[in-house]
Amino acid sequence: MAHRPGEQEGEGGPVRTAISTSTLGNATAFGFSITITGAFAMLQAQLGSPHVGEILLFGIAAAATIGIVQAVVTRGFRVRPGAAPPEVRMLATAQDFISVAAALGAAAGVGAVLHSAVAWPVGGALPTFVFLATASAETLVAELVQKRRGDPEAEESQPQ
Repeated sequence: MAHRPGEQEGEGGPVRTAISTSTLGNATAFGFSITITGAFAMLQAQLGSPHVGEILLFGIAAAATIGIVQAVVTRGFRVRPGAAPPEVRMLATAQDFISVAAALGAAAGVGAVLHSAVAWPVGGALPTFVFLATASAETLVAELVQKRRGDPEAEESQPQ
């Protein structure tokens, strides 16, 4: 039977288990929080302080982008999504600095190109999409790495 990375659960004691549980469950949300905060700051640095309506549009556009991606992935919320195994997710989220950097680059591009109120909703939506797309690519890379390490379950979808 092939040895899976991380198979010795419990090694390292309760502190290691607590840290891995905390980071696995929160890493993507943490990366997105950094992304959306940084995107807002990037636009504000380039365009000045937004009005209340522009802030609302920024937030709504970011949230709507997530909803649209979820709708596409689940085929209109009719297909139950799976999740990568924990080892793959942990490796993928360890690469979130790439997703954050790509999304902040997208926000900088929006601020450089659009100099009107439309920059705010686009600046909420585009970095959100870039973060999600890049994080998905990071998961695919992590899956390949884990598979090459000999993890027979690296490509298996887990229930969420």
